Amino acid sequence: MRRRCSSSHSLVCPVCRTPLVSSSELVRCERCDQVYPNVGKIQCLIPDPAGFVQAALNRLQSYRLVTSERAHGLLLEARAAHVSEKTRRRLERLASGLLAEAQCLETLFAPMRETAATHPAPLAALASVMEDPRSAVQYWEHVFRDWVWGEAENARTRALLDPYLVEPLPAVAVLGAGTARLALDLANHPLVGEVAALDLNPLPFLVAERLLSDDTVELVEFPLVPLAIEHVAIARRIEPPALDSSKLSLVFADALRAPFADGSLDAVVTPWFIDAVTADLSDVAREINRVLRPGGLWLNVGPLYYSGSTSNAYSFEEACDLVQISGFELTGQQAKALEYFDSPVSGTCRIDRTYAFAARKVADAPPAAARDNTAPWLDDPTLPIPPSATLSASVQRSVVTAGIGSLVDGSRSLREITETLSESWGVAPDALLPTIRAFLSRNSTR
Repeated sequence: MRRRCSSSHSLVCPVCRTPLVSSSELVRCERCDQVYPNVGKIQCLIPDPAGFVQAALNRLQSYRLVTSERAHGLLLEARAAHVSEKTRRRLERLASGLLAEAQCLETLFAPMRETAATHPAPLAALASVMEDPRSAVQYWEHVFRDWVWGEAENARTRALLDPYLVEPLPAVAVLGAGTARLALDLANHPLVGEVAALDLNPLPFLVAERLLSDDTVELVEFPLVPLAIEHVAIARRIEPPALDSSKLSLVFADALRAPFADGSLDAVVTPWFIDAVTADLSDVAREINRVLRPGGLWLNVGPLYYSGSTSNAYSFEEACDLVQISGFELTGQQAKALEYFDSPVSGTCRIDRTYAFAARKVADAPPAAARDNTAPWLDDPTLPIPPSATLSASVQRSVVTAGIGSLVDGSRSLREITETLSESWGVAPDALLPTIRAFLSRNSTR
């Protein structure tokens, strides 16, 4: 595998779109006077790169604390008298896997720690806390699918795109590239030139960077439904792919503020992306239109599992209409049920209806339509704020969390905490006890 060179794409500042001035370890926008450091060999073109790096490290630290507590709890469960020998082995293996995973993550995130040391974040980023520590390992299963056992699944995705790769495409970007496996395959296509892979999720990119630099990566796989005791945690040693990565570059960047000059790309690929991004599809299409040259190609593949507003959860027919309204001509479309995440050591997999289309840029996208979803009381502070079920539930959760948490000081028992809150809230102790016990069971070290 040849060593990779830096991207020749027309990279610009993600804030003001001014061409960037490059040096060996960072790029700078002379207009904004903003420095964009590398994370290892990955370019980091985020408007606030130091904050982005620190937030990722914060998530990692939170996740490691949670998994350390979980491993400790599993080991205690394994020592219980009622636990069978096989159950004990399973729990101990899982705990050992979690502890080994922590070491793997420490190694993978070393480039981010180095960047944070040379480009420290503001105090606000240092203090930031993520609500869900598991976001640190989001899309972890994609790593094993793309680099360990999912070659057939990768081939099926490529097969959906191959019919549209019929012309030279010197400059290509893959938005939401994940592990960059598809981007690497595209970079090895005879008609494709340089490929820039963009993503905001650190973990898959850090794995990809190691592999594309000819380094092995040691990871721990935790199958969703393990087939046997030895499968609950599996140590994996991933070897570098036998593919040329010299035309592929990795860029931490927001696809909706893509760091490319107007009309500088020949093709944009969006794999498993348009339903996962928080923005409306019309905004995504507008940004893709901006970076494509006239006649440039947009290739999309993936399901339509939206998680945002129902009004923006477009069907495939609606999505195709929006693409055409945004200055594109559809040249091909197809839908196929694809099986994926079919791990050989897991008892489950997914089958999703997967949609692909090819669209050619024939005009500039029209200006964004005015969409005012702002609540009127935010603009006029004299208006009353209407109650909502979401706010009510949030307040109730906060009151319970704060009340219980404020009494856990290492001296009070479960019964004492229950009696104190019972008197304060006017609720019978026997009614409160199950709720408090469940809360502390989820959130306290054994």
